[in-house]
Amino acid sequence: MKKGRVAINKLILGIVAVVVLIMVIMGVTGQFNKFYFWADLFPGFEEDFPEEEAILGYNLEKGELSYYTGTKWKEIDTSNEVFVLGDYEFYPPEVKNNFREFYIGERRPERLVLEVSKFKVWVVSAMSNNFINEILKSNYVGADLYDYHKDNKIRRWFATMLHLDYSGVLSKAVSSDTYDGTTTDFFRLTSKDLKIYNPLIEKANSWRDQFLKGNVCEKFLKLKIGDRDINYHVERIEDHIYVELTLPVYLGTSEKWQNESCFSVPEIKDTSDWVNYATVEFNYIEDPVFGIKGDAKFVWTPLIDKFGNSTTGGWYRENRKSTITQFPLSFLSFYEGLKFFSKEMNLGENDHGLKVYIYEGENKISPLRVNEEIINSEGYLMDEDLFVDLIMLKYNEYLKELTPEEPSNLK
Repeated sequence: MKKGRVAINKLILGIVAVVVLIMVIMGVTGQFNKFYFWADLFPGFEEDFPEEEAILGYNLEKGELSYYTGTKWKEIDTSNEVFVLGDYEFYPPEVKNNFREFYIGERRPERLVLEVSKFKVWVVSAMSNNFINEILKSNYVGADLYDYHKDNKIRRWFATMLHLDYSGVLSKAVSSDTYDGTTTDFFRLTSKDLKIYNPLIEKANSWRDQFLKGNVCEKFLKLKIGDRDINYHVERIEDHIYVELTLPVYLGTSEKWQNESCFSVPEIKDTSDWVNYATVEFNYIEDPVFGIKGDAKFVWTPLIDKFGNSTTGGWYRENRKSTITQFPLSFLSFYEGLKFFSKEMNLGENDHGLKVYIYEGENKISPLRVNEEIINSEGYLMDEDLFVDLIMLKYNEYLKELTPEEPSNLK
């Protein structure tokens, strides 16, 4: 620590000692209230003095420029033309913008797409407060929906929004309707969910922080300090990124960022032209509030035959009165039909006895075995979301490539 700073600290300690002595004397003589008058005449002593390291940082959540005092982060007023931190002088608005642009800037690859399962992917954004869209792959939601990301064969329809904070905590967005409109809240995922997501969280964090100090795509932050442009290594601790002004990048040090393939992502297999000949059939007992209960079914039939020719497949329902309702694909895709049926099973009625069959051709055998937390022993649907995910997984086990003998008329 510098001699000047030592002298200042000794002066402060001396003043504090005098103030304490005055307080003791006034307390003994019953004149303590007078202390408040005299205390107002002294300058405040709450100001923290920065440590020798001169650590300058940026709060990613609040968007604040700050420095580290040795015990806490203290915000810097960016309306000031000049700020002096130890021996370092800079223009706060410019430096704040440098930090922000650095962290939300380009990554390699520009957008991270991770395969969650056979039918879902994560699309991870480069926003400072990291948001993730969990999206269905294109060939699982119906050919009528527009593909926003043709290069990765995915769609934004039916996206689930997730939030990954700077401590690695993953939360899921849940929307609800209120009198004032739709509100969205984020809830932490359970440990059961995280067993699936933890490898993805690790990959998303690595991608997000790829250009920080020591990482695979490290790049330098250039700051104007005084009249010089100086490069620094950037580090992160929780929601702060920071540099140590006393430790600039050595001259001649190269950035790993210059290697365009510095961050590798597993390639997602393109299955957009694959086919699925499976039938999905839900048999259940329709038990309305009013009326006689009876057997009913909700069925998905393939959209193509074994030669790859389009057919008039899709969802249809046969109710307890044997009345058949066909749902056009433009109205109800495969995924939409699963969501629709799962809600219907739980909408104020007593439908039960649910059994699931997934099969090719006429080979309908025993029903699918399902965990009781999804369908209980009496055939009641217990968890809509888990049910939809399970059927998607099992259905897409039948997905296959077109063989050379099977011409594709899907275009």
